Amino acid sequence: MKTKTAKKATKSTRNPIQYVRLAQMWAQGKTYEEMGKATGMKGNEANDPYKPVRAAISNMLNGRATAWKDKSGKVCKLAPRAGMHKFGKGKQQPKPTKKAARKVVPKIDGKSLAAGAGK
Repeated sequence: MKTKTAKKATKSTRNPIQYVRLAQMWAQGKTYEEMGKATGMKGNEANDPYKPVRAAISNMLNGRATAWKDKSGKVCKLAPRAGMHKFGKGKQQPKPTKKAARKVVPKIDGKSLAAGAGK
């Protein structure tokens, strides 16, 4: 009887995300395209080649645990740029509430129809 041998793992082609470099470029106001070219992050989609950059920045803005951690292991967050909406749980813009429409009662000779005017 033959014993099974373990398969050798293939070498990963994945490169680690350069969070510190992305944070520096984000603070400088660089575009997603500029960040992607500088870090070598480019996806396979023809219509959105810099989707991996946007995804990494989104995780950094939201402070996801899978994203950017400092040397002590604490999850870091990016500050939103000027004009961006707030990110994260509980920070969505409140939806405007509808106020009850006030019923307008027409007046005749200073009295409203509800008060018996016009009879």
